[in-house]
Amino acid sequence: KGSDYANPEVTGDEVAAFKQYAKDAGITPEQAWFVLFNKHYSSLRKFVQQPEQKLATEPINSRLVDLINYLFLFYLMQVDSGMIIPNTND
Repeated sequence: KGSDYANPEVTGDEVAAFKQYAKDAGITPEQAWFVLFNKHYSSLRKFVQQPEQKLATEPINSRLVDLINYLFLFYLMQVDSGMIIPNTND
């Protein structure tokens, strides 16, 4: 999904789309991220609460991968904003 959220005109900006969504909506990039992340989290919550019911649109493994990707994108947003300094020893 990275290519869906990157701006091809801005090399190396993996979270450009969140910045644009935020600008368009008058919210922060983190708030824009949360709206999209929460959609997948809500599916996971429903799956945990009602495991006997299959998700209608995509399997749970796909939702889990999406959640992991969204968490990584949030991490990149925090690095980009200077809130997190990556540990270069890892």
